[in-house]
Amino acid sequence: MVGVTGGSKACNTCKKRKIAVGLAFSFILEKPECSICRKSNRVCGGYTRERIFILDKRSKKAASTQAVSKPATKEKIEVEIPVQKEEEERPELLFEACFQPRQISRRNPIEGSIVTRKAYSSIWHVSPSNRAIYRQQILEEFLFVYMPPPQPSFIPLGKNSHHSGSWLSMIPSLPNITTALEASILAVCTAKLGRINNDSHLVRESLKFYIQGLWELQKALWNPRLMYRDETLAACMALMIYEVIECPDQNIEGWSNHINGCRRLFELRGPKAYRSDFGHQLFLSFRHIEIQQSLAERRSTFFSKPEWMHLPWKGYQKPLSAELHDILACMTGVMELGYRILGDPTCLLSPTLLIPALQEILTSIWTLDAQLTDFYQKFEAETPSPIYWACPSRDPIFPVAFHFPDPKTAHTCMLYWTTLSILWSGMAYLYKFLERLAQELESAQRKVTEAGSPSPSPSSPSPELEEESSPLTAHLSPPSTQPTLRPLTPPLSPTPRTPQRRRHPSKKTSANP
Repeated sequence: MVGVTGGSKACNTCKKRKIAVGLAFSFILEKPECSICRKSNRVCGGYTRERIFILDKRSKKAASTQAVSKPATKEKIEVEIPVQKEEEERPELLFEACFQPRQISRRNPIEGSIVTRKAYSSIWHVSPSNRAIYRQQILEEFLFVYMPPPQPSFIPLGKNSHHSGSWLSMIPSLPNITTALEASILAVCTAKLGRINNDSHLVRESLKFYIQGLWELQKALWNPRLMYRDETLAACMALMIYEVIECPDQNIEGWSNHINGCRRLFELRGPKAYRSDFGHQLFLSFRHIEIQQSLAERRSTFFSKPEWMHLPWKGYQKPLSAELHDILACMTGVMELGYRILGDPTCLLSPTLLIPALQEILTSIWTLDAQLTDFYQKFEAETPSPIYWACPSRDPIFPVAFHFPDPKTAHTCMLYWTTLSILWSGMAYLYKFLERLAQELESAQRKVTEAGSPSPSPSSPSPELEEESSPLTAHLSPPSTQPTLRPLTPPLSPTPRTPQRRRHPSKKTSANP
């Protein structure tokens, strides 16, 4: 009968061929393959029907209570807007009620907040235009509380340089946004706003957005058209930010997996894929994170390759602070080589291999030190005001506090001093290690001489090695420098060398604070 469910008993193949087989002819149907398909030499599609699930909105429970909210005033925060019965039948009204901004006092630094109960279940049912409006609203609220207001910087930036911005602030202006980026950025926004406003509902909804973002990102990585887009890369970085904010697994494994995936995706895209403003900002943000992670893991990074230092900047003026990141990227390779040599038992037992390898590392360290000196001289010359100045401090930790003209200058100084500390501490360790090695070689040679042995034992060093290692300090010193090691004055000591007044570029300036 037409319109009666379950009337057709034919297989899927016979059903597509529109062969009428009812209950009267069910004796000719066999399982797993019917006799009609077997006789006509066709592949039987079986009898399993495709199931389609339809969401019936009439099955939702009606709201049990209906609270009446008072109108908001300028000095009081508006209470949560209840969801009426008709709003449950229309997802647009439900989502609009959940994301109504509340009026707050002028003393509150947040310009409006967001209260939500069913954000995740509502956003995927609204129209694309309404979804874009709601996404814009919550994103602007997040950017206001997450990012500090811009401050004037004394570091000169180029006309086409976007170094002072952030890729998060550029998302609202994107012409198209993928589903992966939408779910990922909503997870970050709802988590941050939920924590600030003590809204547990919003925090729980953020985890749903995060799970959806993971699935959408996986689908984007399977799609050749979406794999290398800037939006896919931004979604991966947004999920990494969520791990920092929430850490749902209560360990660092999730964040580590995201940063490894971002690193691989950046490398596969190549250095020429960051010509757009949004892509270039993603490059700047992840470059800083990857270099820091490489130093922590004692491994080199692909950002130290020459093409990654020049090609991503095509069309942009490279700021001075980017040169400091180039030095840090090169330092990761030197650090990896040093730890690999000093951790190799075979190399430690063979002084003929160990000393030249350490000499090469020290030469690289002195080269990086010269680059840092040149950077600080340019940094000091291009800053119109003093880079920092010392003032008495009432804090019990240090008697003197350093003040900076703006946060960007302070960040550059912190990065510069940290780089010097890592570089000089490694240099001091290598020189002390070589000094102990020279003493051991002299002691072993002295024992051989006192024993009167005409030829050295297999475990003793060769005469060539003794002649080469006797003037060890002078041999390993860099050219055009004194053979003594530079004093390791802490960069943050209360009595630094004071560049309190900008010197004339023609005069010699000190590169050390």
